Order: sequence, then C-alpha cells, then structure tokens
Amino acid sequence: MVVQSNIGTPIENGPRLFFLAGKFDRTYSMRILKGLSTVAARRGSPVIAFELTDGVTTFDWESWRAAFAGTFDAAAVLATGAGAVVGSENLIAKVIEPLRGTPLVTISRKIPNVPATISDSRNGIAAAVDHLVTHHGYKRIAFIKGPPGNDEAERRFEGYKEGLARNGIPFDGSLVADGAFSPVMGKKAAQLLWEERRCGFDAVIAANDSSALGAEEYLRSKRLVSGRNYALIGHADSEAARHNAVPLSTVRMKIEELGESAAHQLIEMLAGNTPADITLQSDLIIRKSCGCFNAVAQNRSDAEYDDRHAWKESVRTGMLAALGRSMLSETAIYAGLDSALTALSCGLSSDQEEKVFLEAMHAMFSAEIRSGGDITAWYQALAVISGNLSPKFFEERSMRTIERAVAQVHGYIGEKILSHQVGTGATLRTELGSIRWLTRTLNAARSEADIAAALKGGTGYLTIDSGLIARFPAPIPSSGCAETAAVIATWGNAPALPEGALPVGRIITESAAQSVLIIPLAVSGTTFGFGAFSITYRESLTYDILADAIAAALKRIAGG
Repeated sequence: MVVQSNIGTPIENGPRLFFLAGKFDRTYSMRILKGLSTVAARRGSPVIAFELTDGVTTFDWESWRAAFAGTFDAAAVLATGAGAVVGSENLIAKVIEPLRGTPLVTISRKIPNVPATISDSRNGIAAAVDHLVTHHGYKRIAFIKGPPGNDEAERRFEGYKEGLARNGIPFDGSLVADGAFSPVMGKKAAQLLWEERRCGFDAVIAANDSSALGAEEYLRSKRLVSGRNYALIGHADSEAARHNAVPLSTVRMKIEELGESAAHQLIEMLAGNTPADITLQSDLIIRKSCGCFNAVAQNRSDAEYDDRHAWKESVRTGMLAALGRSMLSETAIYAGLDSALTALSCGLSSDQEEKVFLEAMHAMFSAEIRSGGDITAWYQALAVISGNLSPKFFEERSMRTIERAVAQVHGYIGEKILSHQVGTGATLRTELGSIRWLTRTLNAARSEADIAAALKGGTGYLTIDSGLIARFPAPIPSSGCAETAAVIATWGNAPALPEGALPVGRIITESAAQSVLIIPLAVSGTTFGFGAFSITYRESLTYDILADAIAAALKRIAGG
C-alpha cells in the first residue's frame, strides 16, 4: 500500500518526504504517519508512504521502489514493521541501503550510522511491573509477548524481565506466552496460560493493547473480570484501551510523536545538519483494569485543613495534576471545578449542593468527550477527592455522602464510554453498509467503464470521497509494479490525467497534490494496478475491503 498524506491541501512546493512501513494499521503506523504528516504540512511538504504488505500479499519492494525514483527528497523507515516483513536480518541490505542516497531516519529501531527516533518502551513496561508489585502486591505476573524478531517487542519483554528483577521476583518462563500484537493471539495466549499451563497468575502485562484486550475477552469467558479477579496492563494507549468496558491501564507510547520527531529529523537533515537520536519517554497510564479506582472509598486522609478554602485548593491542585491527559485547558478545568469543589467542601449537606456537584462534573465530562480527550483521566482525578476525605475536616455522614456522589460520577464515566462505543459502532456500520452496496455494484461490472461508473456513483456515502484507479498494461507476477499504467476511473478531487499509458511515478507524483492512499490491487499474487484514495485516519479496514472489490472486478474483466 502506498499512502500520500498531509494535513490540509493544497500542498505547497516543500521537500517531499517518504514513509516506509511494514503494514498500515490505524492503532500504530497510521498514527505515526499522522504525526509525520502534521509536521510536513506546516512546511508545505507532501508525504508519500508505502507498506510492504497488506496482510495477505507481500509487495515486491524492488520493483515498486523503482516507481518512486525521484518522487521524494527524504525518507523515514518504520524499521520494526519493515523488518518483520523482509526479515530483521535483511532489513539493512534490502531496505536501508537502497535509501542511503537520500536523507534517511529510522523509527523504532536503531540502525548504525542512521539517525533514529525510538520509544523507551523498556522502562515503561518495567514501571508497569513496579506498579503491580508495590501498589497491589502481585508476584505472579504473566507477560504476553509481541512478534519474534520485532525490536520494539523485544524491548518490552526486556522491560518485563527488568521489572521482575528489581522487585526480587524470579523469572518464570511458564508465565510468558506469545501474543504477536494481535487480539486473536492475545486470546490464545490467555488460553494457554489459564487453561493449559494453569500457572496461577494474578496479573497480566501484554506487549500491546490489542493482545491485552484479546486476553481479556478470553478471560471474561471464564467469568474473570479485569481489575477484580486479576490485573491487566497493555501498551500503546489506543482508543480501544480508553473506551474499553473496563478502561485498560496501559503504557502510553507517544506514537504520533514518533512521526513528528522523525519529520523534524528529516527537515534538519535537509538543511544540511546531522540530527541526534531521539528517545521518547513512555508513561504508565493507570485506569481500572489493574485494580485501581474500583473502590471509591479508598485512602481516606488524616490531614487537617484550616478552612474550606484550603481544602478546596488542595484538592483542585491535586486534580489538575492528575488531569495531564485531559484535552481541556487548565483554565477551563479550574473554572469547572470551582462550583463542584465548593459544594464538596460544604460536605454536600443539601440536595442542592449534591446537584451542583453532579451537574458540574457531568458538564466537564461532556466537554472532555467533545474535545476528543481521554475521559478515563478523570478516574485519577476523582481518586484525589477520595484521598482527601479526612475525619478531621468532615463528619462521617458527610464523607459517606461524598463517597456516594463520587461513585455516581464514576457511573457517568462508564456511561460516556458506552455511548462512545455505540456511536463508533454505528458510524462503522454505516460505512460498511455503503461499502457492501458498492461491492455488489462492482461485482456486476463487466467492463472498465462499469467500474468507473460504480465508483463515481457509489462513493458519495464513504469517507473516501476522492479517488483514482490505474490499470497496468498486463498482469504482473509476484505483486510487482509495471513501469506504466492507465487511469481508468476518477472521482472527487482526484488529479486530471491524460488517457493512455503514463509512468507510474508520474501518477504517484501528481496524486501527491492531495491526501491520498495508493493501494496495489493484487489478487492471488497477480497485480492489476493500484488505487489512489483520499485518506482518513479513522478506519483503514475501509480501504482493504474496497481494494479487494476493485481487484476482483478487474480480475473478472481480464478473464483471470
């Protein structure tokens, strides 16, 4: 798959950046691309990116690389993903060396004599082990690994072993299972640990959120609930982690920042400088799945306060510190908490005060959702309230009333998470419904003109509102790339190109004036052409389904 992406159009004539990944997925590589594109757009630069596999077909990088000759001025390689496709031992020879003629950086893996941006995942996972041991007293901590040969996965596994060692816990190989960064393999790993090995874990750390959520799905089928029957921590801080039914504690990987940092390194190299390597810190994000915040009445304080104002300011300061992940400004949070904490400082002694507190919190949660923030950050903020309930300041009856109100606010967060899940599902169902209609129409196509008509008439309800389909002169074996292609269909704001055979590089270059995703249309190892689609970061599954339908129509027309 080839992606050209930037934030905002039209593109000015800035340096052209190239991004190479193993496979694009919306939780990792697409977010890195978004970060890289954000910085590039501010410089008026297009970003063209290529994935080495769509998950089924591996594209011949040697032949596709020729199509990009002269189309970019600097390159960034997501080295862990690319290495997983071509083989970690082949990465330098097959991918890095051919690109050394241009300014080059790597992401997530250090290559000798190439500037790199990596994430400090090792210390992040070690901190997760520390938390489970020191805060929850767990000793039997299982680990679900990532794919073999992936440097990022290996760093996370080393962090797990380091965390055990510094807490005096011997390493036990029976507590380790392969997860391959996927929910399916995470589910199988949990089954192996629970059902086959019966190793008696009381906590699970997974190398990424997807495998953590897969493990949770299996354990839920055994009537085990994360945060109650066992602790669960993932890695990445994906949207699915934040909006899971039991919000997932995780190690936040600064994924978009990886792309941003790589873009800055490339810009520095284009200016003639040699940038230093960049290591981005990972942060442990505590939510409910590890067992925190499940008991509202926790850690009552013995602190004394001079007056209500002193208590209110102490709590507000603590809550502001806990809301570092909020998308609301500090000024907005400060103002929003004012009425809520004023009512709390009075002990919620009347129904009106309780109403003021609940309505103020509900309003801030709604604003958080609208801003696209992480509503689960408010669990930690609410823990600040619980931790400042002191019998030296509140009567016992007032503390029970406050704890009941805080529990109700916890319920508000759960309602917001559920509403988000329902809304996201409805949006995806609408999108997939449109694709099914378009797929049926493409199935009836009997000519290239039919394909063009179907795409022009059937894409109006998709987020893919602009596109181009190019056909190679003849089928090419081994998922390669021809030198020329002919444009057979366009819609939306796709570039106007002349009829007949054109160099593939020209089509890619002219498509780079807009935000587009270019996918080789491959069926059974034979490539018929490629599509250039407008890009959305929300859902990459749309592209895969649409590309398969177009490729099937082309194959049928060709008599394949």
